Amino acid sequence: MSPTTSKYKGKLGGTASPVVSGSEKYMKQLQSPSVRKLFSENQTVQNLQVIHNLKKNYRHRKLFEIWAFVVAIVGLVLMLAENEVLMVADASSTPLSEALKTVVSISTAILLILIVCRYQSHTNIYKLQNIIPPTASMLSVFWPVLLLELIVCGFHIPPYLSGSLPILQFRHSLDSNENAICRHPKNLTTTIHDNACYLSYSYNYDTSVGYGDYAPVTYAGRGFLTCSGILGGLLILSLVQSIFFGALELTDNESRVKYIIDKTRWDKQRREAAVKLIQTQYRLKRQLHPRNGPVNQRAVDHLSLHLFECMEAMHKFVRGEPRNARTFEEEMDGHIGSLLRAMDDMKRDEDAILQRIQDKTRRLHAACDDILASTM
Repeated sequence: MSPTTSKYKGKLGGTASPVVSGSEKYMKQLQSPSVRKLFSENQTVQNLQVIHNLKKNYRHRKLFEIWAFVVAIVGLVLMLAENEVLMVADASSTPLSEALKTVVSISTAILLILIVCRYQSHTNIYKLQNIIPPTASMLSVFWPVLLLELIVCGFHIPPYLSGSLPILQFRHSLDSNENAICRHPKNLTTTIHDNACYLSYSYNYDTSVGYGDYAPVTYAGRGFLTCSGILGGLLILSLVQSIFFGALELTDNESRVKYIIDKTRWDKQRREAAVKLIQTQYRLKRQLHPRNGPVNQRAVDHLSLHLFECMEAMHKFVRGEPRNARTFEEEMDGHIGSLLRAMDDMKRDEDAILQRIQDKTRRLHAACDDILASTM
C-alpha cells in the first residue's frame, strides 16, 4: 500500500484520514508560523539569497568572459580572411571583403556589449561583498578602465571604408641600365617591386639559419599557422601564469594552519595590549587616589594620553582579528546546520509540551476514575 492511501480507524468508527508522506510533512513544517518566525529572526533567508545572488553573478561574469574571448577570436580570424581576400584580388575593396568587414563590425559590437555586461556583473559582485557602496554604479567605479578597454577592443576598419597610404622615398633613384634595380647614393643595391624598393644582398655561402626557408602558401596552412601562433602563445602564457600563481596560492590545509598561527599570535598580542591597558588604568587610579598625596598633573596627563593610546590599540586588535575565509559549501553547511539545530530544538520543545499534556491527561483520567469509584 502506498503512503498516500487512506486508512480507516475501524475500532473507533472515525472518519478516514489520509497518511501524509514525509516530504509533505516536511513542507508543512517549513510553512508553519514558528519556522517562519525563526527565519525572520536569524535572517537565514536573506543570507541564502545573498549567497545565491553572489554565485549567480560569478557564473554570469565567467560566461561573459568566455563568450567575449570566443567572439574576439572569431573577429581576428575574419580580419585575416579579409586581408587574404584583398591580397588575392589585388584591390582595395571587393564585395566579399565588404561583407567580411560587416561581419567584423557586428562581432565587434557584440564584443563591446559582452565587455560592458562583464563589468556590470563585476560591479554587482563588489556590491554584494560590501567592497563598494550599494548605490555605486559601474561607470562611477570602472569608467577609466572600461573606456580604455572599449577603445582598444572596438578599433577596426568599418565597412565601405578603404584607401591607401602612400610612402614616398626620395633618397633612391632608378637605375637607367636595369629597371629592376634602384640605386642608393651609398651604392647599396635594392630591388624594386611595384612602387617600393627592397634592400637586396647576395652572399656566396649556401647556408641559412632556416628562418623563412619554408613558409605555408595555401589558405589552410596559413590559417593553421596563424591560429596556432595566436592560441599557442595564449596557451603558453596562461600555462606559465597558472603555474606561477598556483604555486603562490595556499591550499585549504595551509590556509587553516596559517589561520591558527595568525590567531595564536593575535591572541598573544591582544593579551599583552590588555595587560598594558589594565596597568595604565591602575597607575592612573593610583595617581588620583587621595591617600597618595598631592596629584601630579603632569603624570596624570601622561598616563591619560597613554591610556587612550592603549584603548586605540585594543580597538585595532579587535578590528584586525584573523578570519578564516570559508568556501561557499562551508557557508551553506553552516546555515543548513544552524537551521537543522533550530528545528531540533523546536521538536524537543514540542515533545516536552506534548509529554506534559499527556501527564496531565493521565492524572485527570485517574482523578475521574477515583471520583466515579467513590460515587459508586
